[in-house]
Amino acid sequence: LIVDDQIPNLKLLSELLGREGFYVRPANNPHLALDSALSKPPKLILLDVKMPVMDGFEVCRLLKQDQRTRDIPILFVSALQDVRDRVRGFEVGGVDFISKPFQEEEVLARVRTHLELRNMQLNLAELVDKRTDELARSEAKYRGLVENSLVGVFTITIDGRFTYVNDAMARMFDFDTPKQMIARGSIERWRDQKNRKRMLAGLQQHGIVTNFRAEANTKTDRHLHVLFSAKQVGNSIVGMVMDITELQEAYAEIEQLQMQLQAESAYLQEEIKLEFNHENIIGQSNEIKYVFYKVEQI
Repeated sequence: LIVDDQIPNLKLLSELLGREGFYVRPANNPHLALDSALSKPPKLILLDVKMPVMDGFEVCRLLKQDQRTRDIPILFVSALQDVRDRVRGFEVGGVDFISKPFQEEEVLARVRTHLELRNMQLNLAELVDKRTDELARSEAKYRGLVENSLVGVFTITIDGRFTYVNDAMARMFDFDTPKQMIARGSIERWRDQKNRKRMLAGLQQHGIVTNFRAEANTKTDRHLHVLFSAKQVGNSIVGMVMDITELQEAYAEIEQLQMQLQAESAYLQEEIKLEFNHENIIGQSNEIKYVFYKVEQI
C-alpha cells in the first residue's frame, strides 16, 4: 500500500514497484489509506509523512493500534531530515525511512528487505500453527489409546508360574484362552530377563512396584511394550498390565514434534533477530537512536 497526497509521487512509486512485479494499491489521502489497510491488510506500507488533515505519524499510530495491521512493516517516505522527526517515526511504529527525493535502487532495496523479514515472520507463525496442530492431533491419539487400552490382570508365583490371567491378558499376548497362557508360564514372556530380576528386587524391597516398564514377547513372537503394577501377597504376585506399544510410538511422535517445533522456532527467531539486534546497547537519547537508525540502514 502506497500513501502519498502528491499524485506525481504516488504515480512514480506505483509504476516503479509495479514494474518489479509487486501488487500495488495507491491511496492519496490518510482516510482512504486507513480504510484500505484495515479492509485488506497489505504486506507492507509506504507512507508519506506530510499530508493534510492527518500526518503519516498519526496514520501509523492508528494502524499499530489495530490487530489486523499491527505487524505490517511501515516505511516512511519523507523529505524530513531532522533527527527528532525520524526518532518520532520509529516511536510510533515505523521500521525505516526513505528520503525524498528518493533513488529507485534505494526504494527497491528497502522494500525487498522488509518484505523478506515480514515473510519470515509470517512463515514462522504458520509453522508454529502447523506444528501445534500436529502436536494436538498426536496428543488426541495418545488420549484415545489410553482410554481404549486393554488392561490385563494376572496372578503368578514367585518362580514365574501363572495361576490366573483374565481374557484381556490372554488376548494381549495372542493366546486363544487364559488357560493356554497359564499353561505356558510367565518367564518366557519377558524379552529381557534382567528386567524380571529388577522387578523381583523391587518387590522384595518394597512389596510393590508401580508403573514398571518392560518389553515382552507374545505367543506369536510379537514384540510388546508393557506397563504394569504388581504387589506381593504371600507367595504370590498380583498385578495389572497394559499394552503401551502404540502409546510408546505416539509418545515418541509427540516428543519428536516438540523438539522439531522448538528447533525450528529458535532457528527462525534467531534469523529475524539477526536483522535488528540492539538489545546490548544502552541509550535513549535522540543522538543514539539516530545511530541505531543508521546501523539498521547499513
